[in-house]
Amino acid sequence: MNDLVLVFIAGIAGSIHCLGMCSPIAVMLSNFKGSKTRHLILYNSGRIFTYGFLGVIAGMLGENFHHQFESYNFLHVAASFLFGIILIIIGVKMFFNFQIRNIAFLSPISELFTQLINQSARSASIMGSFLTGIFNGFIPCPMIYAFLIKASSTFNPISGFEIMVVLGLGTFPGMFLLGRVILLKDRLASNNWLLRIAGLIVCYFGVMSIMRGISAGIVDNCCKM
Repeated sequence: MNDLVLVFIAGIAGSIHCLGMCSPIAVMLSNFKGSKTRHLILYNSGRIFTYGFLGVIAGMLGENFHHQFESYNFLHVAASFLFGIILIIIGVKMFFNFQIRNIAFLSPISELFTQLINQSARSASIMGSFLTGIFNGFIPCPMIYAFLIKASSTFNPISGFEIMVVLGLGTFPGMFLLGRVILLKDRLASNNWLLRIAGLIVCYFGVMSIMRGISAGIVDNCCKM
């Protein structure tokens, strides 16, 4: 199955996690005067815009790493193993619905963008809704961590952009409907199997990353013989 299809499925299944973290924002926007649909579309579009931007950055970092250390195959093998292990850890935690602690040095970033979200959401304007989504996309999130790793492993900013945008599109239906049907959150919250599907997909990408590392290591050893 195409990786982007799996990313999209993970976005749909993992949106249960987004409902818990971001539902207050979506509900707030749904209560704004004027077209609630417009506010929600702009909010979610803002989130996807940020995910795409982060995907480009991740892909560029991966590409730079690839070019800088192209002749050091062992570093590529080590990176594939490291990325794979991290993805599997995140995937397992998602599967069993374990709480994933935020990385300490990212806390100031989270606080900064939380303040920006509060300011933009209070404006109750069309631009405010879009900016709220943009700022919301920068809030540290375990599922975003996982797919940014996946994006960086492509060594390509365009591929990184595609992965993160497709992930965002997968989360779009759940976040949009939440703002329109408030009770949806409570009904989906009890369906941990959705989050387990996302966790399994993240684990799959982790295993594939490790397999790539093994393959690269075998090829490197064969070339040296």
